[in-house]
Amino acid sequence: MYNQEYLENLISEGVEENLSLEYKSAPALNKADQKKVNEIAKDVSAFANADGGILIYGIQENDHLPERIDPIKRSFVSREWLEQKIQDCIRPKIENIRIHPIKIDNDNDKVAYLVEIPKSTTAHQASDKKYYRRHNFNVLAMYDHEIRDVFNRTKHPKLNLIFEIWVYTYKSSTPINPLAAGQAEAKNVTDYHLKVFAKNDGKVLANYVNCSIDIPEEIFEENFENGRNLFTTYELDNNVRDLLDVEIQYPNVREKLGPARVVPILPTRTFRLNSDFPKLHKFYKDYAEKEISWTVYADNSEPLSGSIKIGEIQVEYKKN
Repeated sequence: MYNQEYLENLISEGVEENLSLEYKSAPALNKADQKKVNEIAKDVSAFANADGGILIYGIQENDHLPERIDPIKRSFVSREWLEQKIQDCIRPKIENIRIHPIKIDNDNDKVAYLVEIPKSTTAHQASDKKYYRRHNFNVLAMYDHEIRDVFNRTKHPKLNLIFEIWVYTYKSSTPINPLAAGQAEAKNVTDYHLKVFAKNDGKVLANYVNCSIDIPEEIFEENFENGRNLFTTYELDNNVRDLLDVEIQYPNVREKLGPARVVPILPTRTFRLNSDFPKLHKFYKDYAEKEISWTVYADNSEPLSGSIKIGEIQVEYKKN
């Protein structure tokens, strides 16, 4: 995944530094300059204390834009040395950091180091005994409330939403033309249904979950091509009602349900949220660039928001 072509694409496409990406030229890894060595701990810990990201040593930037590849001599600064300084100068150590040496111009002694830094579940202190956090282009010392917020990451659930489109194909129960009594075989019918799952990526149980989801009306069969460019907001939660009994009074079927109860979502587990979306139109992909956006609330966690394009939703083919 990470190679010289990847770096060259960042440069040619002018991918600007941001909250989760930073470029450093070769002199940033100067073993003889203790100030530069201390900067490593400061920069890496700032990513972990924010939302994680990628730090690339070996790209010269100008006004936050990548300008050119600036190779590092592997014989002078090895991957092992960089990893050791990151681990020795940051307390506590950051788990699951990955360092990718990228060979430049097919020369074993010319490399760039791409450092993948995960978002941490605790606050990390740099070698100067300060806590830092990344804010867009800047690395700033953290205020007390920011440090407390990072420490509290393990105390709250973290809910993300996963969307799938389930496709069912089945034989229609009645002939397509009701006047064709002699029709030998009913035709295949395909239905498309949108499903939503809540995944707990946090470290603690999620008891009460509520999701506010904005969906473009055009993707539904009943509103397809209405041209109104409107969104419908749906509220989903992790309440369920058990089926207690079924009463059949032909031609009606009445289900008797129990009281609503909450189903807690365990850490790392996924729960399918009950939803009553209309069926999707078979040509819903005509609106592939439209987005579904959402906000998730869980217990006393901060709300989390996100979005996904219709064309990016995974499709699952189901059997009846």
